[in-house]
Amino acid sequence: MSWREIPILRLLLPLVIGMAISPFWYFPDRIWIVGTLLLLNLVLLIWVARKRIVYAHRTRFGAWSFLFFVWMGTSLSDLNQDVNRPGHCAMFGAQSIWYQGVIYKKDVGAQRLRLLVKVDSISADQIKWKAASGNLQLSLAVDSRTFLLDYGQAIRFKSQLREVPPSLNPKAFDYRNYLRQQNVYYQTFVDEEDWEIINHHAGNPILMLADKWRKRSIKVLRKHLPSSNELGVGLALILGNKSEIDDSLRAAYANTGAMHVLAVSGLHIGMVYLGISFLLGLISWRHPYWKWTKVVFTILGVWSFALITGASPSVLRAATMFTFLIIGIAFSRYTNIYNTLAASAFILLSFNPLLLQQVGFQLSYLAVFGIIYFQPRIYRLWYIKNRYGNYLWKLVSVSLAAQITTFPLSLFYFHQFPLYFWLSGLVVVPAAVLILTGGLGLLFLSNIPGIGWLLGKTLYAVIWLTNALIFVIQQLPAGLLKGIWISGVSLFLLYLLIVLAIGFLEKRTARWAQAVLLCLCGVLVIHNLKSWQNTTQQELTVYQVYKHTLIDLIHGRQIYSLADAGLQPEAQIFPAGNYRMYKGMKEQTNFSLEDAAFKHKNWQLHRHFLQFESLRLVLINGALVLPKNPLTVDYVLLRDNPDHTIEELTQSFRFKALIFDGSNYRDRVNEWTTECEMLGLKYYSLPETGALTIELPHSPTIE
Repeated sequence: MSWREIPILRLLLPLVIGMAISPFWYFPDRIWIVGTLLLLNLVLLIWVARKRIVYAHRTRFGAWSFLFFVWMGTSLSDLNQDVNRPGHCAMFGAQSIWYQGVIYKKDVGAQRLRLLVKVDSISADQIKWKAASGNLQLSLAVDSRTFLLDYGQAIRFKSQLREVPPSLNPKAFDYRNYLRQQNVYYQTFVDEEDWEIINHHAGNPILMLADKWRKRSIKVLRKHLPSSNELGVGLALILGNKSEIDDSLRAAYANTGAMHVLAVSGLHIGMVYLGISFLLGLISWRHPYWKWTKVVFTILGVWSFALITGASPSVLRAATMFTFLIIGIAFSRYTNIYNTLAASAFILLSFNPLLLQQVGFQLSYLAVFGIIYFQPRIYRLWYIKNRYGNYLWKLVSVSLAAQITTFPLSLFYFHQFPLYFWLSGLVVVPAAVLILTGGLGLLFLSNIPGIGWLLGKTLYAVIWLTNALIFVIQQLPAGLLKGIWISGVSLFLLYLLIVLAIGFLEKRTARWAQAVLLCLCGVLVIHNLKSWQNTTQQELTVYQVYKHTLIDLIHGRQIYSLADAGLQPEAQIFPAGNYRMYKGMKEQTNFSLEDAAFKHKNWQLHRHFLQFESLRLVLINGALVLPKNPLTVDYVLLRDNPDHTIEELTQSFRFKALIFDGSNYRDRVNEWTTECEMLGLKYYSLPETGALTIELPHSPTIE
């Protein structure tokens, strides 16, 4: 295979590079400057193309073409950012005004309903309306009225916009970045009396019809899948709806490497395509127009299924790929699979560059590429004469091929690697075929007496058995490597290693082998440096936890966690779990701040006074009586709303800075910060700036 056989991939790479680097060099008016460069580059390419290109100068033309698509990727990223457009509703976020928009996504929680709304107009008095744009996240209290809200409705509401805050704890899940991947930069909280539905049919008619079909399908599955685990898997695998999967079931599939089967993807689209082709093939009409009529019906069927299942990145990729495949077959043209894959990515990214930042999009394309390239090579390594053994080896080779190209990204995002992915693949891949076939049959034939009942019972039995086997695999010993944290540099080197390995497989030369070994050495050096750093680290971290106090003393790979009595260890995972994993934690010991005293070899806590190595910290709450003679400490931490003024603290302590954590009332913290600014004192307000990390130099332990 040569570059000439995959021209679309040669265009996709610079486009992706332009989109990937776009966030790192933004400046005002970049959209106009880059747009001008793009236009000049296009004129240059047209002028060069009209002349006869000398073979010796082909690389110059290729370089200009490469640069053109880099500019194009950056320009598309800028054009897709709604917040940069004139008339964005964020211009009026500082005041409470009326907004109108259409609901395009709904997420029901236990206490709050979250809606994503595309704003189209604003008004201060509901009389004069002005055109506006932008996507907002609305949060409303769950009540009898909010259950009336649904996709495609136009809603009017009054509120004041707030920018989505960043994560306030290190390495924690960044919800702001998650929303920005959906072009949502602002959120608002709407009171019960400040909203109303003004139109029930304002959405896209095609998407509203797909939503109607999806709801009908969910009702059918709820009827025939009465238990929660079976319903959750059925909804996810057949309709792409994962909202019914509980935490234990989700963990079982994730820990066994089978989570991917719960996302509607190429397997599902392929089966829909084969099913439609089979049904249309039963019609023996030989009219010349029938050939193209079948093409239209097949494409419509594929995209209808994609829309009904929610149009996730994997579904869009698969639907676009099969569209190219269907058209290519109709023209009786050979299509290079790499070209088709690249073309689908090129089209999807051109319409929505933010897809590039989504984990599902990245994993989807990498998995397909791995299966296409590595699976045939892995399969040829072992020839099995037995028919069933050969089938099982094919399934294992598919799982191995997909893992080769996705495991670096899985480590980077999820920090774990399931060792029994090949075993779960033997279960879930055949099961997915049966579940999807039976599920689609049930949706179409559910109203036929007897047949609908039989399909429903069969589907339930298959899903129940699949879940049972997944739980059994989860219980196998040493099935999951957890706590793996790699940096962006390591991620780049791992994928460079894969690219170099592909080069070696294609060229079989010593230079490629040397490059592979050199890259592998780089990965190992970074890993060992990180391990050494984790072994020698000493650090104190005060987390931002709403209504609670949480402090970690990190000594090498040992972590001592100090928390108030109301913060249980399982509640510490969200604010601190990722950071502890990042720090290479091997052992964690929990202590309560309400206990009188602790003493260890390198730290001690006596009532309200904490010493960790050479660092001294006093924790002040309402129970502490301030000393009359000033004490010298490094930091003063105020927790649980102590009734002390900053001036009183300065008379009792000599300190470097004050710390206000999330256990205090916001108004109380505002008073303290105002007083600190008046007195010229250094302070850290964790509700505003996030967790505080203090690195310590190594010093002798406390005896």
